[in-house]
Amino acid sequence: MSPEPLQPQAKRYANPSALDTQDAVGAKTMTPPPMQLTAGAADAPKIEGPNKQGGESVKAEEGSAKEAVTQEGHALAAAPKEDTPEEKAKKGETPIRKALFEQFAAFKGAKLGDEQFDQVVSQEEWDKMKAKEAVQGETNQKQYEKDVETLPQRLVDYEAAAAKYKADSEQYKVDWKNFLKELGSWNAKSGAPRPVQPVKPKEPKKPLKPELAKVPIFTTCIATQAKVMSNALNAIGMNLKTIDGKITHSAFATDGKERGQKLGAWHEAKPNMTERPNPGDIMVLSMRGSSVDNAAAALAYGQGGMSNNAAAVKKLEKQLESLKAQITALEGTKKAVAEEKLTDMAAQLEAAQAKNIAYVQSLQEKLDAVRGNAQAQPDKLWFSHVGFVKSITKHTEKDGQVRDVPRENWETFDGGQKVENIEGANDAHRVYDPVTNEISGESQQGGAARFLKGWVNVDALVGAEKKKKK
Repeated sequence: MSPEPLQPQAKRYANPSALDTQDAVGAKTMTPPPMQLTAGAADAPKIEGPNKQGGESVKAEEGSAKEAVTQEGHALAAAPKEDTPEEKAKKGETPIRKALFEQFAAFKGAKLGDEQFDQVVSQEEWDKMKAKEAVQGETNQKQYEKDVETLPQRLVDYEAAAAKYKADSEQYKVDWKNFLKELGSWNAKSGAPRPVQPVKPKEPKKPLKPELAKVPIFTTCIATQAKVMSNALNAIGMNLKTIDGKITHSAFATDGKERGQKLGAWHEAKPNMTERPNPGDIMVLSMRGSSVDNAAAALAYGQGGMSNNAAAVKKLEKQLESLKAQITALEGTKKAVAEEKLTDMAAQLEAAQAKNIAYVQSLQEKLDAVRGNAQAQPDKLWFSHVGFVKSITKHTEKDGQVRDVPRENWETFDGGQKVENIEGANDAHRVYDPVTNEISGESQQGGAARFLKGWVNVDALVGAEKKKKK
């Protein structure tokens, strides 16, 4: 009697429902599932949640679960394909990335005074740092006021020194000419003393306009990043990789690039790149510099219709509409004169509009130029912020504008956030522009855009297993 054929295994399906994460502080939060992140500048990243069976998508599951029939007629289910480490990283499914997302959930909405946030900084430690900043700020303010008070006299002294320098320079030219003449006729063998070379006058420096020295303001972005990373490593029982055999700290901020490079974990960001960080990676932002910030502000001012050129356009448009309304009530010669004036005014409006367009274009060109100069020297830019990337998706422009290279929504987890108007840690929403490599900055720093300096691959930070205590 032939054996009864085995029944095929039942197909396994992924759970299509994704866990919701609320942004409201204090709301119930569930640990988000690891994310799959596919990135490209022209093709915006897409995110998919993994299923409970190990991250295979439903379609892949159905395709890989085709039954293989043996010679005896038995139906066997094919084993699911295992993801490579790179694929797991893109889905946020490596051990360290899973542990980081658990830490994001644990610290979300935590703030000064909370027991959870005491791991980052206590209220007492915070108060001491703020008191120190206040003293330094007061000292800087007093020096600034003194510099402002003495500036007028320093400018007077400078003008006098400048006038003397000008006169001395003219005399120096005469003395130098005479020196060369005397040197040419001087004979060392005669025993006569060598002509004395005149001393070139030193140009005085004009006093600079006083500026208030800035006080470094402590926020908790670095401390939060370091603590979250440290906790995640402890959770998986692993140490951070050592540098030159020495134990190092978990913060990757001001020296994030240097230390990340030594660990083989750093990825430099640049305009129009196609690479993207994976869920859980550490992002580092830098300042753009005052030249770029000022040029960007000027462009926003011009595009917002607040410039003198824009005001001239609005004034002519209003006058033109008023004249059109008046003409309807005129007849004969008066109407002809008004119509001629209307033609002239329309020409003036067209010229004003062209001037305004050219003005805005010049502002854009200036911004592009100073931005390019700044990005050509990234290591000269000041550190701004550090945080973790959670997900990346395509950004939809509010005005319906279609860009050649779409901008992207970056959901991040960061310290240095205001939680109920108190220093803390929370999720943040940012918009990234692949063309310029600029990303939304920090509200506590004024909210201006920042450059994405780069990111740290967290998988590359994982070192040896922690020694178990006996």
